[in-house]
Amino acid sequence: MFHGRFDMHTHTTASDGAFTPAGLVQMAYDMGLSGLAITDHDTLAGLDEAGDAIELLNMRLLPGVELSCEYAIPGGAAYWRGIVLRICHSRRGGARGAYAGLFYRQAGR
Repeated sequence: MFHGRFDMHTHTTASDGAFTPAGLVQMAYDMGLSGLAITDHDTLAGLDEAGDAIELLNMRLLPGVELSCEYAIPGGAAYWRGIVLRICHSRRGGARGAYAGLFYRQAGR
């Protein structure tokens, strides 16, 4: 269980954020947060850098991702577009394995 103050929805320069993963972690630390969730769009690329920075500051990282999704009717036009599916995982190491299949399928589209 996490205790303290967390920002549960952040983005880094790995997707459309304004700060590098390490810079975002430092900013969260400076603001007195206990940790944060990094939920970049369609990528896990910022999690390793954020994880390294967060461990040095004795904070908690909740790795996540926002997947761009589209629902299509078989043989028809797209029904929903621009839907975002936000997934957070409570363990840093487990996130990559949990998301690997999703990203493989997403990359093929």
